[in-house]
Amino acid sequence: MDDLSKQLHREMQLLQASIRELSSGMEELSGIWKDEKYKKLSESVREVAQESRQVLQAGEKAAEKIRDFQSIG
Repeated sequence: MDDLSKQLHREMQLLQASIRELSSGMEELSGIWKDEKYKKLSESVREVAQESRQVLQAGEKAAEKIRDFQSIG
């Protein structure tokens, strides 16, 4: 893996780890918070997690294309 694709892969791993940590924290708080604000926040975090999956998939495709391009030269 070249430097650019390695960097992209590291960034995607950081994003994934951050989303997991955020989701885990929200799960822990679910036993404490039962109000409407928590519900909205939880829904927002869920949306971010779903959208981050799309970003990760696009990132994987981009890294693959980078590798393909660099193998030509």
